[in-house]
Formats: sequence, C-alpha cells, structure tokens
Amino acid sequence: MRYLLILIALIVTQSCVTFQKCQDKFGKTTVGDTVTITKTVTLSVPKDSIVTTYQNDTVTFYKEIQQGRARLIIEKTPIYTTIKADCDSVQKTTQVQIKYVPIKNTWGVKPIYKTGFLVLLGVVLFLLLYVSFNYLTTKHQGGDVGQKS
Repeated sequence: MRYLLILIALIVTQSCVTFQKCQDKFGKTTVGDTVTITKTVTLSVPKDSIVTTYQNDTVTFYKEIQQGRARLIIEKTPIYTTIKADCDSVQKTTQVQIKYVPIKNTWGVKPIYKTGFLVLLGVVLFLLLYVSFNYLTTKHQGGDVGQKS
C-alpha cells in the first residue's frame, strides 16, 4: 500500500506541465480572421484670444479682419491702439479603422476534459480513502478469521 501511494505521488508530480513551458515550446499562433475595428476620434481645440494695447498719436480708426476661424480687431483711438485677436474653437471628428488579428493559444485542454479530470480525481480519491479506511478497520478488529472456538 505504501509503495502504491509513493508511485501515485511520483506520477502526479512528474506529469504536470506548466503553462509557461507549453508557451515556450509551442508559442502563440493566430486563430480566426482579421477583425476591423472602427473607432470615432474627436479632437477639440479650445477657443483662445489675445488683447494688447499701445499708446499712439491722435488718428482714430476701427478695422476688423476675419479669415477662417480667426478674427483680428484693430481699434485706434486718439490715446490708445487696441489689437484683439480671437480664434473660435474647432472640433474635428474622424473615423479610424484598425485591422486587428486576434492571438490565441491553440494548444491546451478543452474545458470538458478539465471537468472530467476533476470528477475522475474526486472518484479516485474517494475510493482510495474508502479502501484505506476499510483496510485499517479490518486490521484492528482482532480475532482470526476461520478459527473455530
């Protein structure tokens, strides 16, 4: 019985293969087709402005220049010249397509076999405990079997 337990322990401990060993030996392989992912990307540039003032002579005028999203206002009074530049906010939205190849491990054990192995392991452990319990209880009962009194 002792030798059987040692043999079972050796088989169980020596037959295990780790995930890392399998990955080193077999590597990763691609499974399935290329998947195209479409993602909407939005870029926002916030509104900004600047104002500056200069002291000048007595000529007065007002000029506003608009080009695209930028606007420049020049206001000249008898005492000061004010220059104001505004830029409206802009939001750019575009769709980007990315091709993605999923990577999966093609080796390993199917989940149904894992479940079956655990059930079988439970049955074997139960039987091993049952046999060892019966062996120990019949050995310590005392009396000889087959002798007449």
